Amino acid sequence: MYASSQRITDDTAELRRQAGNWHKEQRERVGLTQREMATALAIKKWTFISQLETGACRVPSTRYEDWARILEMPVRDLALSLMPFYDPESYNLLFPGEPDADVEPEHKAPAPKPMPRNEEITDRKAEHRARKELGTWLADRRKLLKMTQVDLAAKLGIPEPIRVSLVENGHDRMPLGYTKAWAWALKISPHYLARALLRVNDPLIFDVIFPDEI
Repeated sequence: MYASSQRITDDTAELRRQAGNWHKEQRERVGLTQREMATALAIKKWTFISQLETGACRVPSTRYEDWARILEMPVRDLALSLMPFYDPESYNLLFPGEPDADVEPEHKAPAPKPMPRNEEITDRKAEHRARKELGTWLADRRKLLKMTQVDLAAKLGIPEPIRVSLVENGHDRMPLGYTKAWAWALKISPHYLARALLRVNDPLIFDVIFPDEI
């Protein structure tokens, strides 16, 4: 997900490079060198900006407000500009036009219960509790469809059924690239699932993108 540590693939690396190019354009637009931007952000090693612009790292979600201020843009614009590079699947599911246009009416499921807000997800234990709540909701949906974890793993093309168990128990995040497939397998709205995952995995970004729901 957005804030998760991603396994670097060729596609991911290319997207990171594109994000870096976008960042460089924005930095140059406001007339800052890499060193000047690092200083403005109180970053001790200015080479972090260089690494960011070559695709070696990402803008930390905890610093989006600072970054947006330096780049002279609304923080929501910053988040929406970076999300297609950092998490294209979630971006495409969250902003497809009509949220449920790709889901048959009988396949729409109620959204999970509201996840804890930013201030509540301040440590690993709280984050785990939020993930476990979402995992329980996913497990209940699977059981309603009379599928075992092995059945779901096979449907998703995941060779290790334990990955399903880890997600449902809140011990692991949903594997990157599986959000839509997981939603279809459970006959729920991919848009709902993408929102729930973002809210749990990166509440800071969720609040920036969906400020009306705070």
